[in-house]
Amino acid sequence: MKKLIFAILFISIGSFTYGQYVPKGKTSKAEIALTKGELDIAKAEIDEAFKIDNKGKVTGAAKNWFTKGKIYKALYLDDSTEYKNLAGEEALGVAMEAFNKVNEAKTEEERAMNHFKIDEKGWTDLSDKEKKEKIDSLPERKGKNK
Repeated sequence: MKKLIFAILFISIGSFTYGQYVPKGKTSKAEIALTKGELDIAKAEIDEAFKIDNKGKVTGAAKNWFTKGKIYKALYLDDSTEYKNLAGEEALGVAMEAFNKVNEAKTEEERAMNHFKIDEKGWTDLSDKEKKEKIDSLPERKGKNK
């Protein structure tokens, strides 16, 4: 009986703490707002994620660009007057630019993996800072500015 009570108590505590999860990153918050249909919040969060940080850098992660593309695409396709003016006529252009940046970011990751001979698992084990350092240390592309 004690084991049963303990098991129920353990499961309920786990369920309670899981319900308390709050995403920390702006991109995660934007994704959640997008899935809830809260386009105004999603746009505000993703725009915040792309602000210049204290080191003068702007995010270049493929996930962030992809999320921005999804949000601006949703704004473009939304017919309600509530969200139509959030991004204006440029929503489609912003979405397309973001999706293009995903390809660029992915390509840079693939270049770094090939250049430094890192497999997929090894790449995912690296921190975002380490990935960025690898990408930044790549040699210039021939015939194309970085």
